[in-house]
Amino acid sequence: MSVRTRFLPQQWVRVSTGTPSRRLFPELNKSDGQRLFAGGSGGGGSVGLWPSALIPSAPDPPYLSGMNIRNNTQNLRFEIELDGELAVLEYRLHGGNIMLMHTGVPDALGGRGIAAALALHAFEYAKAEGMPVVVYCPYVKVWLERHPEWKGLVQAP
Repeated sequence: MSVRTRFLPQQWVRVSTGTPSRRLFPELNKSDGQRLFAGGSGGGGSVGLWPSALIPSAPDPPYLSGMNIRNNTQNLRFEIELDGELAVLEYRLHGGNIMLMHTGVPDALGGRGIAAALALHAFEYAKAEGMPVVVYCPYVKVWLERHPEWKGLVQAP
Protein backbone atom coordinates (compact mmCIF):
# COMPACT_ATOMS: atom_id res chain seq x y z
CA MET A 1 0.00 0.00 0.00
CA SER A 2 1.39 3.38 -0.89
CA VAL A 3 0.59 6.38 1.25
CA ARG A 4 1.45 9.87 0.13
CA THR A 5 3.78 11.06 2.84
CA ARG A 6 3.92 14.70 1.91
CA PHE A 7 0.80 15.36 4.02
CA LEU A 8 1.11 15.98 7.74
CA PRO A 9 -0.90 13.66 10.04
CA GLN A 10 -3.29 16.41 11.14
CA GLN A 11 -4.29 16.89 7.52
CA TRP A 12 -5.79 13.41 7.19
CA VAL A 13 -9.55 13.00 7.29
CA ARG A 14 -11.65 9.89 7.86
CA VAL A 15 -13.57 8.79 4.76
CA SER A 16 -15.83 5.87 4.03
CA THR A 17 -15.46 4.57 0.50
CA GLY A 18 -18.92 3.02 0.38
CA THR A 19 -21.45 3.81 -2.33
CA PRO A 20 -22.59 7.26 -1.05
CA SER A 21 -18.99 8.42 -0.80
CA ARG A 22 -18.24 7.11 -4.29
CA ARG A 23 -20.99 9.35 -5.65
CA LEU A 24 -19.67 12.42 -3.82
CA PHE A 25 -15.99 11.67 -4.49
CA PRO A 26 -15.50 10.04 -7.90
CA GLU A 27 -11.78 9.89 -7.10
CA LEU A 28 -12.59 6.85 -4.94
CA ASN A 29 -13.47 4.85 -8.06
CA LYS A 30 -9.92 3.70 -8.76
CA SER A 31 -9.87 0.89 -11.28
CA ASP A 32 -6.09 0.57 -11.36
CA GLY A 33 -5.94 -0.94 -7.86
CA GLN A 34 -4.17 2.12 -6.45
CA ARG A 35 -5.22 2.99 -2.91
CA LEU A 36 -5.04 6.64 -2.02
CA PHE A 37 -5.85 6.16 1.64
CA ALA A 38 -4.60 4.25 4.64
CA GLY A 39 -7.14 2.13 6.44
CA GLY A 40 -8.98 -1.16 6.70
CA SER A 41 -11.76 -2.55 4.62
CA GLY A 42 -15.29 -3.46 5.55
CA GLY A 43 -18.17 -5.26 3.89
CA GLY A 44 -19.70 -2.19 2.24
CA GLY A 45 -16.50 -0.44 1.35
CA SER A 46 -13.41 0.74 3.10
CA VAL A 47 -12.97 3.25 5.84
CA GLY A 48 -9.67 4.97 5.94
CA LEU A 49 -7.77 8.19 6.04
CA TRP A 50 -7.39 10.39 3.02
CA PRO A 51 -5.16 13.42 2.80
CA SER A 52 -7.51 16.35 3.28
CA ALA A 53 -6.11 18.05 0.17
CA LEU A 54 -7.57 15.22 -1.93
CA ILE A 55 -11.10 15.60 -0.58
CA PRO A 56 -13.02 18.06 -2.75
CA SER A 57 -15.48 20.37 -1.08
CA ALA A 58 -18.92 19.14 -2.04
CA PRO A 59 -22.03 21.27 -2.42
CA ASP A 60 -24.79 20.84 0.13
CA PRO A 61 -26.40 17.43 -0.36
CA PRO A 62 -29.79 17.53 -2.11
CA TYR A 63 -31.57 16.29 1.03
CA LEU A 64 -30.90 19.64 2.73
CA SER A 65 -32.85 21.62 0.15
CA GLY A 66 -36.54 22.02 0.71
CA MET A 67 -36.58 20.82 4.33
CA ASN A 68 -38.71 23.06 6.46
CA ILE A 69 -37.02 23.09 9.86
CA ARG A 70 -38.83 25.02 12.55
CA ASN A 71 -37.70 26.11 15.97
CA ASN A 72 -40.37 25.02 18.44
CA THR A 73 -39.45 27.39 21.28
CA GLN A 74 -42.28 26.12 23.49
CA ASN A 75 -40.95 22.54 23.50
CA LEU A 76 -37.28 23.57 23.03
CA ARG A 77 -36.58 21.60 19.89
CA PHE A 78 -35.88 21.95 16.20
CA GLU A 79 -38.41 19.97 14.17
CA ILE A 80 -38.93 18.56 10.71
CA GLU A 81 -42.32 17.11 9.84
CA LEU A 82 -42.19 14.87 6.79
CA ASP A 83 -44.56 12.18 5.54
CA GLY A 84 -46.65 12.51 8.71
CA GLU A 85 -43.63 11.81 10.94
CA LEU A 86 -41.81 14.20 13.26
CA ALA A 87 -38.01 14.31 13.64
CA VAL A 88 -36.53 16.48 16.39
CA LEU A 89 -33.32 17.81 17.88
CA GLU A 90 -34.04 18.72 21.49
CA TYR A 91 -32.12 21.51 23.18
CA ARG A 92 -31.95 23.45 26.42
CA LEU A 93 -30.93 27.06 27.02
CA HIS A 94 -28.75 27.84 30.01
CA GLY A 95 -26.33 30.63 30.83
CA GLY A 96 -26.37 32.00 27.29
CA ASN A 97 -25.51 28.55 25.83
CA ILE A 98 -27.58 26.24 23.71
CA MET A 99 -27.20 22.63 24.85
CA LEU A 100 -27.99 20.01 22.20
CA MET A 101 -29.50 17.09 24.09
CA HIS A 102 -31.05 14.46 21.82
CA THR A 103 -31.78 13.81 18.16
CA GLY A 104 -34.76 11.63 17.32
CA VAL A 105 -35.62 10.51 13.79
CA PRO A 106 -38.38 7.91 13.24
CA ASP A 107 -37.31 4.75 11.41
CA ALA A 108 -39.63 5.68 8.54
CA LEU A 109 -37.50 8.79 7.87
CA GLY A 110 -34.12 7.16 8.38
CA GLY A 111 -31.40 7.41 5.75
CA ARG A 112 -32.52 10.75 4.33
CA GLY A 113 -30.02 12.95 6.16
CA ILE A 114 -32.66 14.46 8.41
CA ALA A 115 -30.58 14.21 11.58
CA ALA A 116 -27.70 15.91 9.72
CA ALA A 117 -30.04 18.67 8.56
CA LEU A 118 -31.25 19.22 12.14
CA ALA A 119 -27.68 19.37 13.45
CA LEU A 120 -26.63 21.84 10.76
CA HIS A 121 -29.67 24.00 11.46
CA ALA A 122 -28.91 24.00 15.21
CA PHE A 123 -25.36 25.20 14.59
CA GLU A 124 -26.48 27.84 12.09
CA TYR A 125 -29.04 29.06 14.64
CA ALA A 126 -26.42 29.19 17.42
CA LYS A 127 -24.03 31.11 15.18
CA ALA A 128 -26.72 33.62 14.17
CA GLU A 129 -27.70 34.13 17.82
CA GLY A 130 -24.10 34.32 19.05
CA MET A 131 -24.61 31.38 21.40
CA PRO A 132 -21.91 28.87 22.35
CA VAL A 133 -22.97 25.24 21.84
CA VAL A 134 -22.68 22.48 24.42
CA VAL A 135 -23.11 19.03 22.90
CA TYR A 136 -24.58 16.15 24.89
CA CYS A 137 -26.28 14.34 21.99
CA PRO A 138 -24.19 11.37 20.76
CA TYR A 139 -25.34 11.85 17.17
CA VAL A 140 -24.34 15.51 17.12
CA LYS A 141 -20.92 14.57 18.54
CA VAL A 142 -20.39 12.23 15.58
CA TRP A 143 -21.76 14.84 13.16
CA LEU A 144 -19.23 17.34 14.51
CA GLU A 145 -16.37 14.97 13.67
CA ARG A 146 -17.57 15.07 10.06
CA HIS A 147 -18.04 18.86 10.13
CA PRO A 148 -15.08 20.27 12.07
CA GLU A 149 -15.76 23.74 10.69
CA TRP A 150 -18.43 24.10 13.41
CA LYS A 151 -16.19 23.10 16.36
CA GLY A 152 -15.34 26.75 17.00
CA LEU A 153 -18.82 27.24 18.46
CA VAL A 154 -18.52 24.30 20.85
CA GLN A 155 -17.95 24.80 24.54
CA ALA A 156 -17.09 21.97 26.96
CA PRO A 157 -19.95 20.82 29.22
